[in-house]
Amino acid sequence: MAHLLMRWGYISSEFIEECTTNFPAFAEVIKHYPPQIVAERCGISVNDLEKAVVIGVNLIGFYLCGRWA
Repeated sequence: MAHLLMRWGYISSEFIEECTTNFPAFAEVIKHYPPQIVAERCGISVNDLEKAVVIGVNLIGFYLCGRWA
């Protein structure tokens, strides 16, 4: 999922700089886990994996909007 979040531009560089350590090492690791590999290992389709990421992004956005409203 992180691979797709990075690919699709859902990673906030400001958040990464302020709230994480050693993110470049994490980014290097997830490069080796593209959706095809993850989906196969999880026994799901790439399409289902992509849908899960979209749902997760939407739920987090919904939660944050409700929390800060």
